[in-house]
This record gives sequence, C-alpha cells and structure tokens, in this order.
Amino acid sequence: MKPLKRRLGDIAYTSSGSISTLQLPRNFNYRALICRLAGSVIVTGGTGAGAPHVYGAYKAISKIEVIANGRDTIISIAPDHLQILNTIDYGTVPVFLNPTNDTAATYPFNCSFVVPFEVHRSVRPIDTLLPSAGLSTLDLKVTWGAGSDMFTGAVDFTSAVIQTSTTLSVQSFEEIGSLPGAVSVSKMYTISRTLAASANTNFQVQISVGNLYRGFLVQTNVANVMNDTIIDGFSLESGTEVFQKWLTNDEVLDYNKLLYSLETRLIGNHYLDFLDSDGFMSEILDTRGLSGLDLILNMAAVAGNLIVVPNEIIIPVKAA
Repeated sequence: MKPLKRRLGDIAYTSSGSISTLQLPRNFNYRALICRLAGSVIVTGGTGAGAPHVYGAYKAISKIEVIANGRDTIISIAPDHLQILNTIDYGTVPVFLNPTNDTAATYPFNCSFVVPFEVHRSVRPIDTLLPSAGLSTLDLKVTWGAGSDMFTGAVDFTSAVIQTSTTLSVQSFEEIGSLPGAVSVSKMYTISRTLAASANTNFQVQISVGNLYRGFLVQTNVANVMNDTIIDGFSLESGTEVFQKWLTNDEVLDYNKLLYSLETRLIGNHYLDFLDSDGFMSEILDTRGLSGLDLILNMAAVAGNLIVVPNEIIIPVKAA
C-alpha cells in the first residue's frame, strides 16, 4: 500500500438549501476527505444583540453526504457534528474562525474538518477504507446553509447573506494498492429528536440492528446552544442485556476528556465508545442477532434538541 494525498476540487457556495455535487475519482482506497471551507457573510441592520453560533463557521453547510452507486449513502452528517467527531478522533479541536458578532458588517470565516472512512483508534484502520474502484459512481454532496444559521441568541439583523465567493476545498487521503482481506464499511448518519419541557426517566431512541457499532455521539442543545443540563443518565440496552450504563452526564464527559486527551470537556456532546479497550474491532458492539437496541436517557424538564450520530460498521457478507 502507498499513501496518496491529492486535491480533488473546489465547490462554490450557491444559495441556502441548494445542493452542490463533486464527483470523486474512483481509482484507489479512501481513508478520508480533508475539507476546508472559507468565505464571508454580510450582515445588515444588526446591532450586536446576538452572537455567532459556537460552531458558526460550520453552519454555512447544513449537510455533507457521500453517496456511492447513486443510491448508497455512506456519510450523511452536519459539518458541526463532524467537528466534534474530529476532536474525539484527533484529540484536538479543528481550526476554525467564526464571524465576530452580528453587528452590521462583512465577516470572514473559515473552518476545517475531515470526513472519515477509516475507523480511528482501531488496531487496523485499513480494514474500513473505502475501496472506490468497483463503484459505478462516488459523489460528495453539499447542502448549503443560510447566513442566519451562523448566529444565535437575540439576533436583530435584517439579513445575513453568505457570499458566493465562499468555497469548500476538498483533498483526499487515499491508499494505492490492493487491500488485504475483506473490507468493512464505516457509515455515519443522524437521528434527531425535539425535546419537550417535561422530565422523562425513560426517553428511548431506537437504534437499527443487524450490523456493528463503533460508538454513538449524543448531543443536546437548547436553541442551538450546547447544553449539559438536559441528560442525567445514559443506558444502551437490548431487552434485559445492558451494554453501557452511565448514571450521570458528568461521568461521560469526564471519561471522554480523559480517554481522548481533550483540552476541555465537550459541552453538550457525549461519546459512548465501544473501541476504548484494546482497539480490536472484535470488541465493538455487535447487534447481529439482537431483536432491538434502545438508547435510554434520563431527561430533565428542559425543552431542547437531541442529536444522535451512530458510527455503524457494515461487515462483508460471507459466501455460503
């Protein structure tokens, strides 16, 4: 195997809600896509009553997708969630620059993020590279966000418009050569729930079964501001079998900081990891044969939003 990094192209911003597509080359085996977004937003009429979102620069893109063969979605996730997952994988926060505030002005912004295919922290990340040579198509799809998405709080501007000079640059990290053995596919997608202002000690999120899971990102926010007061207890169960049980929110946040060598705790972001023992993929959560899988949360009486990002591993089917 021989590593290859190459520039794949640039995608220019068009308008909020529109989708831009970059066709990816299908020659080798993808470890990751390395992305950098840079541009500016023009705010008119604002007096500074609001503030940029904590991940404001990432909000210029509402969704990133990687789709194979025209129909098989491998990645479907918001870049601000990738920012958290990158922080966990690399132990440091990716570089980003938010707009300064929402006073009327033109603000530059930029951010970097990695779209991963390999499973970090595993003994053999090569087992989850994405082999592209056998695919009929491989596309990176970008759904653009709105300038207003980049701000939060008591915003009072007339408009916030992302400029069309804003550009996403994409570079690949690939491996040239034949992959040894069978290859699994690492998928990521998003489950969203709106939370009412009522306590619930048994709030359940159903997780699909039939494959394996490296882990789950669980995020809580109130009006797009990360919040640590909504969840006070996690459990991942199938019937009477318990795979993880945490009694408090702080237990997860403290363990994540230690495990991933983070500078600070991830406010409002919790990672339930199944690759934190010896790094062997045989240790991750195997849901084949399970009748169901539930993420059970002890929820406080706080209105907000819940985001769950599973990292699902699809293993190859063995011939009979």
